[in-house]
Amino acid sequence: MSHVYRTRNLGADWEAIDGNLPDAPVNEILPDPMFEDLYYVATDLGVFQTLNGGLDWTMLGSDLPNVVVNTLVIEPTTRTLLAGTYGRSIFGYSLPSETSAVGDLVIADGAGELVAPWPNPTSGRTSFGFAARRDVDLTVEVFNVAGRRVWSRPLSAVGGQTAVMGWNGQDSRGRNLASGVYLVRALDGERVLGSKTVVLQR
Repeated sequence: MSHVYRTRNLGADWEAIDGNLPDAPVNEILPDPMFEDLYYVATDLGVFQTLNGGLDWTMLGSDLPNVVVNTLVIEPTTRTLLAGTYGRSIFGYSLPSETSAVGDLVIADGAGELVAPWPNPTSGRTSFGFAARRDVDLTVEVFNVAGRRVWSRPLSAVGGQTAVMGWNGQDSRGRNLASGVYLVRALDGERVLGSKTVVLQR
């Protein structure tokens, strides 16, 4: 089911532009007034951005919460994106002010790509993969919809190969997690290299 649509002819026709956006409610979409095809969306899993009109989406930043975000506003004088969350206050993220700086927004830096979890949905065990373009030491994290990190493990990936790790639907203490949607993130230090969603069905 698509969550984001765009029209270029005042509503006569609409096209889905949610690409690889996680399957979660979208609460607001905000086009960047300075750059064509640069959009931000507020979702129940945090803030996501696209640099190419919706073909590809990535989570915005590493310090914004992956919780319910209800509204987005760009403060024009400082070029700050303000994200209003449900119960987690307001967060800000500095946006580029020049065309040449748009590339700074790209979260994946060429290290590789986080592969969609399989199987998904899952009743318990699933696998995460990272298709590496270069050698990289990652941290794979799982968050619940409240934005709390429930599981985390290191993963070393070799360039040209796909590193795989398993997750059994439990938290870091070995307790079974409740059914629901969980966000999976791969990080290289503070840089988010990719994010996917996995549905846990007990």
